[in-house]
Amino acid sequence: MKTKNYKYHIIILVLIIATCSCVQCKPDPIESGKLTFLLGSVHINGVAAKVGKRIMLGDTVITGEQSSAVIQFGNISLLSLKNNTRVTINKIFFQKRTIHILQETGKTFNKIRKNTDYMIVTPTLVAAVRGTSFALSIDKKTGNTRIGVMNGTVVVNRAKGAENARINIPADMEIAEGFGVDIAIDSPVVPRPLLREEKKELSGIESMEFIVDSSTGMKVDDAATPGSQTTQLQEGVSDTGAVSEKKEKTYDEILEEIKIRNKGKLDIIRLKNGRQIAGMIVERGLMFKIQTPRGMLSVTRDEIESQTISY
Repeated sequence: MKTKNYKYHIIILVLIIATCSCVQCKPDPIESGKLTFLLGSVHINGVAAKVGKRIMLGDTVITGEQSSAVIQFGNISLLSLKNNTRVTINKIFFQKRTIHILQETGKTFNKIRKNTDYMIVTPTLVAAVRGTSFALSIDKKTGNTRIGVMNGTVVVNRAKGAENARINIPADMEIAEGFGVDIAIDSPVVPRPLLREEKKELSGIESMEFIVDSSTGMKVDDAATPGSQTTQLQEGVSDTGAVSEKKEKTYDEILEEIKIRNKGKLDIIRLKNGRQIAGMIVERGLMFKIQTPRGMLSVTRDEIESQTISY
């Protein structure tokens, strides 16, 4: 009888361990990026995209003429796509802070937190970073590549393939902060200081902030700007004098409230430095005042490149 009970207990224990293991093996629901901004024509796997759309492993994102998009990967990187750009997500593994992107055409701006394995692969090269902001553009006609680094260091190697043998990149070539390089067939690769326009564009991605993902609750780490991603509301003091627990509203929740107050629409303001602002314009003129989830922002009319409406 004791032997039977012993065997029964062993079976139950095995089932419990197997159940726990299965739960732990479930894929992390946040192993994806999120489209946080788009302007113009943006498609994911051939389907027109909308803000908030999840970007999964293997997805291909394409921007059209005079179009752009921003993809946020958790709290570790931001990817800004300019017009006529095509990228595919090759690898996402948040637990190991790993993002690998295939960029076939166009121009991207990349902002990456420190201690992140971030890589962009193109038809001719592999650019690897571990915390920086940089731009990478590919000329569709010639295949020539331009890389500009705002902060940190980008390590570049030639991509595999006999057709790339004429790309003169030394092994593990480092592009330092404030420099850029042009990479073309049979041409010397010489780092040169960033152009003024490049610095201006890179400053735009550098000023972009990470937001809280309302579907996962994933927040920015301590390196983010304090208070920029969530708004905390204290409910007040009860009759007993006890202070109630603070509640947090995510960026998306506050933005939805602004949208409701703005009759179901959001004003999207794109600045000349590349930054995008979503909210409600409350005052126009030489100075624009915009209600955003982070508070009231004021920008001059000369700073604005375009204005669109999102429903």
